[in-house]
Amino acid sequence: SVVFTEACYGANILQKDTHDSIALRLLALQVLAVVGSTKIAYGSITPPLLGADLLGKYFWEGLQARLTLGEALQYAKVNLARDMQERQGYLDGEDQKTLISFVLYGDPSLPVAALQDRLATGSLSKGFCPAIVCQKKAQLQKSRVSDELIAAVKERVEACLPHMAQAEMRVTTLGFCNGNCGQRCALAQGVVKVGKGQARNLALTLEKSISVTGDSAHRQVVRVTVDETGHILKMAMSR
Repeated sequence: SVVFTEACYGANILQKDTHDSIALRLLALQVLAVVGSTKIAYGSITPPLLGADLLGKYFWEGLQARLTLGEALQYAKVNLARDMQERQGYLDGEDQKTLISFVLYGDPSLPVAALQDRLATGSLSKGFCPAIVCQKKAQLQKSRVSDELIAAVKERVEACLPHMAQAEMRVTTLGFCNGNCGQRCALAQGVVKVGKGQARNLALTLEKSISVTGDSAHRQVVRVTVDETGHILKMAMSR
């Protein structure tokens, strides 16, 4: 069997063994492969699919079309990047984390039998150069927003996720990479230059510790992107 897990840190194996790592435990049970995230994984609250949900959709689509495991993950990442560029005009923090953190443990050349015709894996052309949201710039650009907007976002989130009531919230302005970070940022090379006028969307991050069995707690994160008029563009939730 092949496992695709959206669990946060589901593919984290650093200083872990089969008792505290999902990926290592599954591999010890002799699954063919595990695909998962080494960091926090984000997915949709409401349609359309995004983040890990969208990546998983394309991954299984690739396997059903007779791609190898490695090709299927490549196919999924290429299509996620294209979809989000077409949908929002840039790749934000959740998109970037999904593309970078999801890895494959297993033989990437292993084919999986299927019934459909084989897909082309696809690739990103040299002309594909989406704007990249810079998390460092976003953290530095604190924004003031109206109480009405904050209340509206909280109401929308709590309608879908009642357990997020009384969550902590912080607000930042999306800041795009302009290629001037030099050696401090690996993304500085080859990114599209974005003017200040395009960086007007706001990111509202809600966080709350949720009690789980035992003495530990799960930290739930919800990221809501709104435009300058207060219209909600995107809602992503940690898995």
